[in-house]
Amino acid sequence: MYSSVDGGGGSSAGGDGGQGGPGAGRESRSTGLKVDGPHAAARSRSPSPIVQSALERIQAVEAESRRLEADIKAYAGGPDEKQYRLLEETLTRLMMKLDAIESAGESDVRDARKACVQYIQSLLDYLEMKAAANAAGSSDSASAEQQQQAN
Repeated sequence: MYSSVDGGGGSSAGGDGGQGGPGAGRESRSTGLKVDGPHAAARSRSPSPIVQSALERIQAVEAESRRLEADIKAYAGGPDEKQYRLLEETLTRLMMKLDAIESAGESDVRDARKACVQYIQSLLDYLEMKAAANAAGSSDSASAEQQQQAN
C-alpha cells in the first residue's frame, strides 16, 4: 500500500491476525469500529483499482519530488537564476499533478495526497529560503569585496 512521506504507512483496515473463524469481526485501525459480516473480508483486502491507481500516481509524484530534494539541498544560487526557476516550476507542476488526482471519497487517497502536497510545499519553502539566503550572502560578500578594493 502507500508509504507516506513521513515513512509511515500501511492499511487503514486491520486484520484479526488470522485468528477466529468466518464472520469473526475485524477492527478498523483508523476508526476502532468493528467490521463484521460476510463482506468484511472483501472490504479489508486490497483497494479498488481506482484507489490503487490514484495511490500509484501519488507515489510517482512523491518519488519525483524526492529526486528533486537533493538538487534543492545542493542549490547555491539566488532566486533570479535559471536553475531556481526550473526547480520551482517542477515542484509546482508536481503539485498540479496531485491536484488532478481525485480521491473518490477515499480517505487513504486523500491522506496520501495531503501528505505529498505538504512535503512538496516544504521543499518549495526550503528552496525559497535557501535562495534568499544565498542572494543575501552573495550580496554581502560582493559588498565586502568592493569595500576591500576601495581601501
